[in-house]
Amino acid sequence: MIWIWIFSTFLETVAIANQEIRVATAFIVTAQFTKTVMMGGAVIAFATVEAFIYAAMIQGIIQTFVLLCYLRSRFPGFWRGFNPAFFREQMVYAIPYGLAGVLWMAQNDIHNYFVGYKFSSAEFAIYAYGCFEIPLIAMLSDSVTSVLIPRMNALQHAGDREEMIRLTARAMQKLALFCFPIYVFLLITSHTFIITLFTGEI
Repeated sequence: MIWIWIFSTFLETVAIANQEIRVATAFIVTAQFTKTVMMGGAVIAFATVEAFIYAAMIQGIIQTFVLLCYLRSRFPGFWRGFNPAFFREQMVYAIPYGLAGVLWMAQNDIHNYFVGYKFSSAEFAIYAYGCFEIPLIAMLSDSVTSVLIPRMNALQHAGDREEMIRLTARAMQKLALFCFPIYVFLLITSHTFIITLFTGEI
């Protein structure tokens, strides 16, 4: 499942790299929707981990098929040639970002290891649920980031730093338009919201 997903998630990236923002947005939204339907349906229908994994694999296979169709339509014959110099250039560019990504993941997850080591399984479960993130907010910010990256890259190559700042500010304003009302809502209804999700029993 992991290998299929690693390959299939390239679909969103290649559309963004090809400067097809609307297509990339459609891929991102559709992928999130189909993942929810497939995995949610598997859990509701079968209620087993095995069914959940099979649903994830089917999702990855479908997304891989769409990826191959997209690559074939936009880059005919892409599999026939290999450019070592270009590959080396991309590796020099990508490896620092990859290492930074590993450090970012370690920074985000390391607290779980400390808490899991120092406390019991029941206490860690309470802590883990207390750290949960609302999925729709993360999906919204990830979508904005995915669309923002190629535009910022183009502006950087053009040397237009003022427009980069303005674009960042506009993106923050649009995200705040959604995030701030959600923050106020959760601040007011926090007790009821948490009990609704996790029940009030200890």
